[in-house]
Amino acid sequence: MVEVPRSPALQKAPTAAVQVVTASCDAVPADAPHALGVNYWFQAASHGAPYTVRLRVVGRRRDAGFGDPASSFDVVRTVTDVVPGSGPVAVTLRVVDVAPGQWDVWVVPEEDDRPGAPAQDLAAGSASGASGFSPLVRVQGPGVRVAAWPTLVVLAAALGVTVQSALAGAVGLPRGRLLAVALLACLIGLAGAKTYYLLTHPASGRAGGGRDGMSVQGFIIASITTLVLGAAAWSMPVGSVLGVTAPALLAGLAVGRLGCFFGGCCAGRPTASRWGVWSSDRRIGVRRVPTQLLEATSAAVLVVPAALIVSANPATGLQVFVGFLAAYILGRQLLFPWRSIPRATRHGRTLTMVASGAALVAAAGSLLAGVPW
Repeated sequence: MVEVPRSPALQKAPTAAVQVVTASCDAVPADAPHALGVNYWFQAASHGAPYTVRLRVVGRRRDAGFGDPASSFDVVRTVTDVVPGSGPVAVTLRVVDVAPGQWDVWVVPEEDDRPGAPAQDLAAGSASGASGFSPLVRVQGPGVRVAAWPTLVVLAAALGVTVQSALAGAVGLPRGRLLAVALLACLIGLAGAKTYYLLTHPASGRAGGGRDGMSVQGFIIASITTLVLGAAAWSMPVGSVLGVTAPALLAGLAVGRLGCFFGGCCAGRPTASRWGVWSSDRRIGVRRVPTQLLEATSAAVLVVPAALIVSANPATGLQVFVGFLAAYILGRQLLFPWRSIPRATRHGRTLTMVASGAALVAAAGSLLAGVPW
């Protein structure tokens, strides 16, 4: 049971530091699960070592007594590894399974007495707002555009099949058949992306009820497998099909990674560097290494040379596919240490880099030697 906060810090809490997340939807049933999201803003310390911020979050639903545990809460949330010099920080604090309605919320920083921790001059804050549909609250926060990811993924797929179709016409492939196979490959690729993520991140999948996360590795494996099988079934040359698919896939990845940046997934590590970009991982908005933008750029710069090579010599299609996909994978692996999500395996990154590097050298060597595979 929680009572209305009575400390001076809570009673006089300024409202500027705290905001209640707005996540309402008229189509949601009245008995749908509700959650409360609270954004708390503070300025990172100017110097020192990375430190921890502990926040006490107290809430009470208006016009509710204290007997209902879903109508009040008093919890502590911890923000670890705050990087000094990283500027403004927005922390999204979420409390799930709350009663629907209007809420009053107070956030008060707690003292951190660890040796070497910088002095914290964080403001308490209070705000009022409505609870929201839980799946929406779980993905919203400052800097996050919920619709960006699905919108840009659709645009990425459309761009990819357009590039593939244009190159197919240039090298004499049947565009209609290839388009049908490519659309089917995109759908199966989405299923593969979800399956791969759930297999490699079982804990995250259970926590999100299976709704969270997709992996580009799963998409590539499932979609390319479908494309190869479809090309063979319709008597299309597999090497040429893969050749025109390489720049199409890279163009789609470049656009899709922009969706990750605006949608708050695959985020980079917080940084104090001037080259950092303020963005969110759906929980903490802060200046970060823009890994999504860097990966998008690495894919985009490979599109034109891949398209030019396969258009000039369709017989090099398999080499173009292997070489340019290996180059993208190698660049992606080089960026992984800058991402905020830890790797799931100890040696997977090293093995992937060795394999992709070897494939890149083999493909580039055969292209320079003029020996088609």
